[in-house]
This record gives sequence, structure tokens and C-alpha cells, in this order.
Amino acid sequence: MGLLDRRHRPLLAAATTVVVAATAVTALAVSGSDDGAAPDRGSTRDRPAVAAPPTSGPPTSQVEPLPVDPDDPMFTFVSSPDMFNADVGDLRTAGIRVENGRNSWNPSYARAVDRVFGTLASYDADAYLVAGDLVEGHWGQDADRTGYFGRTRTERQKLRAVTRAGDFYYGRFKQYFRDVGISPSTLYPAVGDHEIGDNPWRHDSFKSRAVETYKDAWSRSFTTTARGGHRFADRPVGTPYEDTSYATWLTPAGPDGVLLVTVDVFRHGPGGDGVSATVDGRHLAWFRGVLEAAPAEATVIVQAHTPALGPVRSSGSSRLMVKDGEDSPFWRAMDGSGKVDLYLAGEVHAQTARQVHGTVQVSHGGLFAFRGTAYVVGRVYPDRVELESHWFDNTYSVRTRLWATSSKRSPGSISYAPEVLTGTLVLHDDGTVTSSGDLGLNPDLPVQP
Repeated sequence: MGLLDRRHRPLLAAATTVVVAATAVTALAVSGSDDGAAPDRGSTRDRPAVAAPPTSGPPTSQVEPLPVDPDDPMFTFVSSPDMFNADVGDLRTAGIRVENGRNSWNPSYARAVDRVFGTLASYDADAYLVAGDLVEGHWGQDADRTGYFGRTRTERQKLRAVTRAGDFYYGRFKQYFRDVGISPSTLYPAVGDHEIGDNPWRHDSFKSRAVETYKDAWSRSFTTTARGGHRFADRPVGTPYEDTSYATWLTPAGPDGVLLVTVDVFRHGPGGDGVSATVDGRHLAWFRGVLEAAPAEATVIVQAHTPALGPVRSSGSSRLMVKDGEDSPFWRAMDGSGKVDLYLAGEVHAQTARQVHGTVQVSHGGLFAFRGTAYVVGRVYPDRVELESHWFDNTYSVRTRLWATSSKRSPGSISYAPEVLTGTLVLHDDGTVTSSGDLGLNPDLPVQP
């Protein structure tokens, strides 16, 4: 957005009176259908700081939209983490013979996908960001013994089934964008906990042993090529994250450009140890180097799955957070650089905007099958960045369930209402922030121990 050199910017402050809630983020150590449907086209961890009780959905009072600017923005993006957070796709498109209605697709999901993706396409955005949890990811098992992704008796068979399921569901995910005219080349995803099997990852469990296979299945669809190439040149080469973290200019590089840094925050311990939301070592050094090299005037967006600041609103979430939160090396590198405008996170299926010094964290997203879908539209202008949060409410029925590889299954029927505006936030070039609704900056939320 060509904002003033952030080395001389004052601390960002809300234009309205807000209460900065104490951020006591605790360290996180995770150890722990219808066969006739139309085919789809195409160990223990500490609780982090969250809102209690959980909240989600449309605002109770009307949110005023931002004034329409007669000039087109320099850049437009849409961000929708945790979509789907379920395995959604017509297995018949992969040549799988569906028996007894055991499909992860039906007419109600077809209508919901059309409505949500059609709405996202209507913004004609330059980039579409998804900060993790595209899938359910409970793969390498076969509760109904269908054999859809192969046998799952031995370790080798389970790992192969993970890869096959990933190829299918990530392929369907990209196809939904194609179906509404959005090129997958404008899609920029991140790794969430469901991309690596869903938490917890107990010591020496199959999920813990399979983390690298899970990440490889994700990268096969989004960052690497069949010939061994890579979509993104700027990445932490030589680290376990070289295929899952990346930095890329979404516009021509330079002071007036938009830089996106996507970070895989899930650190896998040695051997069969579990997973923690941590950025350290050479991975952290790469991240710091990217920020140091970025022009101070550029718009810099970082996305990763887990929030770092709390408390945040939460709904139907295990509430994973970056280990050590505001005190983590990851957040200190980001906020301390004076260059990062936005940190976009998912996981919690609800919307909250928080800020300590300069970087504004926006935790957002929905839960497609159970609670609805949320997204943020961002517009970058020479003197500001504008955000609008939107919510699709849904209703669902669990009389039947969508088929899945595990016994954890989505409702068999869902119905989506039109989306509504739920909040706004504007980062101005004089260092101030104005906000409203679900994006009201630093809401006074209770901290849940």
C-alpha cells in the first residue's frame, strides 16, 4: 500500500476506545450421502487464551459497510481459513465405485459449495488465501472397510492411503475454485493441524509417525511439481519446512508491492514425538531474513494456521495457539520487524482482531459443515488497507452423515444462507486503526485458563 516507512511509524492504535485484554497465552505442547447426487464439478496440552464462552456467527447489531472508493484498489485478496475442515468431494470423479451411499458428496453439499465459492469468485480477487484446515485429514484408516483409498492394515498401506486421500481431496478443493473461474495459481494455502491428521499427536502414534507423509501429500498439490520443481523460490531450503513454508510477491516486488509470507508452524519432534506450534532454528532464521529483506514501505502479510495473540473468540475449536504466544520468537520477529501489517490466522472458527504494537492479528474462519463459513476481503490502497469480514450462516442435519475414512463424519445435509457483513477494519498510513463489529480491535474478552 506504499505506507509510510514503518521504522518511523507510531504504534498502531484504535480510533475508538478499546480495552487491551491481558495476553496470557499459555505454552502449547501437543502430544498428545446420496449415491444419486450430482457429481461435483470438476499426551496432554495446556489450554491457550481464548474467549469463554465460545462465540460465532452473524453480529447482533448491523455493521456499516466501508465507504465505496471510486478508485480501484491496488490489490484485492480474500482469506478464508478452515474451509472446509472436512473431507468434501465426489469419489466417483476419481473412478471410485461408491457403494451404499458411502460418498463424501451429495446434493446439499453441491449447493453449498456453489454458493460459497461463487460468492468468493464474485470479488474477482487477485489472491485467495486459506490458512490451513482445508480437509478433515483423518486418513490412513478405513472405518467402513471400503478400500476406497486402498488397504490400511500395515503401516506402509496406511501411509499410501494418506497420499491417495490427499491427492483426491486436495484435487477436489482446487477444482471448486476452477469451477467458478478462479485459477488455482491465485490460491495460496497454509498447513493446518488437519493437514497433518488433526491434533493430538500422541507419542509414537501413527499420526505422529506419518506427519511427513501428510505434509508431502499437501505439498504435492500446492507447492511442488511432479518433476521435482517448486512453485515458490523463496522458501526455507534445507529445513523440514522447505515444501510447506514460502514467501512470494503477490504483485511486482518493491516498495509499493504486496508480499505474502506463509509459515508452517507445526514442528514435528524427533522420532515418534508429537507436534508443537513452534517456529525456531533455521526455519525462524529464514523467516527473519525474509522480513529483513522486505522494503519498509511494502504491504507485508503473514499467514499461518494458529493465532499467536489472545484471548480470541473461538467456536468448535481445539484452540491451538503458537507456543509462548506474544513472547514467542515467531511473534517477536514479526511484530518487532516493524514491517508486517497483517497476521492472518485460522483454527478458532471465529473472528477477532488483536494488536500489541504494530502488526494486527486477524484470527478468522468458519467450520463449513457445522457452523458456517467466514471470510475476509482485503483491499490495498496507496494510503491504507481495508478489511471486511463476512459470514455465511448454515443449518445442518445429522440424521445421516457424509462418508469419511474415519468414524468422525460431517452432517449428511447442510443448507447455506446468503452471507452478511460482520465487521470492518482499516489500517491507515498515519499509524491508526479504525474498526467495527467482529473486527473491533482488541475486544475485552475473558481469558479461559
